[in-house]
Amino acid sequence: MHVVSLVSPQERCAKTTLAAHIAVQARRSGTKPVALVDADPKGDLATWARLRRDRDPLCVATTGADLPGTLSELDRSGVQLAVVDTASDFSSDFEAAIASADLILMPINAGDLNVLSIIGSLRLAERQGKPLVFVVNRRNIDDEDFMASTIELAQHGTIAPVVMPVCPQLPDLMKRGESALEQNSPPEFPIAELWSYIQSRLIRPASAKPTFAMPTGAASALRRRVGILAD
Repeated sequence: MHVVSLVSPQERCAKTTLAAHIAVQARRSGTKPVALVDADPKGDLATWARLRRDRDPLCVATTGADLPGTLSELDRSGVQLAVVDTASDFSSDFEAAIASADLILMPINAGDLNVLSIIGSLRLAERQGKPLVFVVNRRNIDDEDFMASTIELAQHGTIAPVVMPVCPQLPDLMKRGESALEQNSPPEFPIAELWSYIQSRLIRPASAKPTFAMPTGAASALRRRVGILAD
């Protein structure tokens, strides 16, 4: 069984939304059974799962202390992928999610980056030999600031090559136990591309490179800002 843990010191970084959508996309792509594990005391992911009634994926609520046992039970039951959601504070639950993971995803809102806030998580992941990937959320930020923020983040680790855009419909969908993938006219939310990248990291962890997509027109603006000569 593979374990993907989502951790982030940022509030409102779409961590729970990403966890739910990764699980739904993984199952739609043929990975099954898939289980969600809610290790956040707020229980938002478990609430989303309850609203779905009998629809997959399964969700189990747990704590950091019980997380290893919960994952062992899921593994024994034949689950192929467990996606773990955590609280945003650096707690024992947070540390347990890192220790249990095959891959750690850290959602980060571009333009709201505080490097000092992520150092503890990065060092913990490094000490335990766990691969960590940043997932950048694009919020209301211009191209120049977005690129500057992303380049600063890239100094500290690998960035997934898929930028998650603003998707105004997602909060209401999550409150109803729905996902973007299940809508007749799904909003733009490139979770299939993100899952494809995650899958490649789970299969070949060393193959991914720190990379990110550069928005159209951002390159020249960034060069002017940081003093890089044009090609």
